[in-house]
Amino acid sequence: MRVEIFGDEPLVVMPDIEPALALGVMQVPSVRDKSGRQIIQLRLRLIDWKVTNPSLMLKCLWICYNSVLTDEENQRRGVLIIADMIGLTRDKFRLDFVRSMARTIQNALPLRIGGMRIVNQPGFFNIVWPIVSRLLKPKIRSRFAVIGKDYGLLTQWVDAECLPKELGGMYEHDHTVWVKAL
Repeated sequence: MRVEIFGDEPLVVMPDIEPALALGVMQVPSVRDKSGRQIIQLRLRLIDWKVTNPSLMLKCLWICYNSVLTDEENQRRGVLIIADMIGLTRDKFRLDFVRSMARTIQNALPLRIGGMRIVNQPGFFNIVWPIVSRLLKPKIRSRFAVIGKDYGLLTQWVDAECLPKELGGMYEHDHTVWVKAL
């Protein structure tokens, strides 16, 4: 069942969402994985709940995914999401945001999630993951892989020249340029 989260509001970058987008939590570099899927990088440590709120962060997610959907290849092949959790602290983790993200990914996005790789997960992740993973349908949950700090494992799915430098790769993404192009 598809769920409309934001009703009839157009998915455009409005002034209220610009600060949340500028944080760089969600990035869409112009690279693909070995299966030809668009890579989306989540840098969760950059969430700043003083600048944004869960609703605005979800709108950012929708805008990022919407930008990916304009490419027919992405519609066919889907995306690979790399969630980098280095520096993620408990005060940045909000279960209401995670629940909304899970609902969005499973029920509202017309985007194929081909895989999700979690890297640099903090210690509290092992406590939270069993709860969060139950929010996901088995099909989506099966596409998750928890990598830890072994960035070499990412090269099973992504060539080093397409991985961000901070994850042991060679790619450098200019998020500011990407946001301006939206």
